[in-house]
Amino acid sequence: MIKYIFIGLIFFNSLLFGSSNKAISLEAKIINSIINNLIFDKDILIYTDDNELYFELSKENSLVDDCKEATLIILKDRSNLPKKCLNKAIFVLDYNLLEKIDSSFGAFFFKKGRANIVFIKPRLEKNHIDLTSKLIPYMEDKIW
Repeated sequence: MIKYIFIGLIFFNSLLFGSSNKAISLEAKIINSIINNLIFDKDILIYTDDNELYFELSKENSLVDDCKEATLIILKDRSNLPKKCLNKAIFVLDYNLLEKIDSSFGAFFFKKGRANIVFIKPRLEKNHIDLTSKLIPYMEDKIW
């Protein structure tokens, strides 16, 4: 009996944490695609406050541990952003942060179970960021 409970716990645990890793991996793939379709006037050095995302993004991108060195900040939680980095180009992972952080130029978030991508045109211009043709459909003139 204990053997079956133990096997059941292992199976449940792998389902629980396996799906979480798949979600992070999928999110990282989408964000990688976004990063690859952003045009900066200099090399992209990324800082993120999300440790799981950091690991996934580090496989294909140049990441830094200090937001002051970054050309692009990917932010999940505003409280993790030092004031010294508020003037950097910030891509957020929560739509509410797009409204609250003036230097944020775009967002990737889930709403009603669907993935959404949005870029704010005046903020892109302010940060000297261009989009490839793949991302142009996600550009808006203002926050919804």
